[in-house]
Amino acid sequence: MPKLTTCKTCGAQIAKSAKTCPNCGARQRNRRPALTLVLILIVLVVAFTVIVVSSMSSGSEETSTTTPEAKTTPAPASAAPAESPAPEVSPLASNDYITVTFEKLYEEPSIQGVAYLQLAMTNKWDKDIWVYLDKGSVNDEQLTSFLSGLPTYIMPGKTSRNPFIISYSQLSIESISEIQTVEFDVVVADRESLDEISRISGVQIQP
Repeated sequence: MPKLTTCKTCGAQIAKSAKTCPNCGARQRNRRPALTLVLILIVLVVAFTVIVVSSMSSGSEETSTTTPEAKTTPAPASAAPAESPAPEVSPLASNDYITVTFEKLYEEPSIQGVAYLQLAMTNKWDKDIWVYLDKGSVNDEQLTSFLSGLPTYIMPGKTSRNPFIISYSQLSIESISEIQTVEFDVVVADRESLDEISRISGVQIQP
């Protein structure tokens, strides 16, 4: 028995394969193409959904498996080179009472014929002392005296840098640059009695 369907025009029962209704003559539409179109749309929607979900899933996995960038630890700054210690200056003279070190020979531009001899003199005794220079000479020419701006008194354990004055106007030299050697005695005297207690003879510098 053929499968029946209803005519959409008159409602009569007709065969599904009939192209026209035998009752009213109305043409019957073939439902298969429409059904086929619906199925194709469903398949496309499902395929699109699968692609989108798959793409999102792979992106998530890629993000989660990405190795975090290693933190770069800055290289430690190279240590500054140690400063070389200043060379130790050997003393000109030393005994149980005093140590004498040459520091500089200089002049003041406004004062002609005068040079200044700066010595570092350290009192090694346990009493106050008075220090002066004696029997001085410059380039083997004898000096009348060494002058000092102030009395050179030095307390125990202390160092004095009071300069001594060399007047070379009485000599054959005309400028400090001509001074090649300076020679003198270092005399240490007791501050109270002014008695000489020590003498270092023949101390010589070559500035």
